[in-house]
Amino acid sequence: MGVFTYSREKGTEAYNLKPQIPLKVKQARQKELMEIQKEISRGFSEKMIGKTLKCLIEGREKDSRDTYAARSEFDAPDVDGVVYIKSSRRLRPGEFVDARITGATEYDLQGECL
Repeated sequence: MGVFTYSREKGTEAYNLKPQIPLKVKQARQKELMEIQKEISRGFSEKMIGKTLKCLIEGREKDSRDTYAARSEFDAPDVDGVVYIKSSRRLRPGEFVDARITGATEYDLQGECL
């Protein structure tokens, strides 16, 4: 989930509403919502630990010989998190692999290539 602070748009009904909320209040509300969202997302990610996912390899991680960035069938590019997969064999972008999920953060998963 993405959260944005309200900004006035000419031509909208809300443009002339009084009083307008101060920027500091908008930013505090945005921060509070994103903290709540992080915990929700972490809970979903942690439920994936131990599962096997089919993943599409995007490429090798910079400065790593055995870690690749991938997308599972549940992940949209530039929207969702990434699955970081460790593999002792060389993987190629565009290749599908099965990965067992071994760890999770708020938005990303870690796994091992099977």
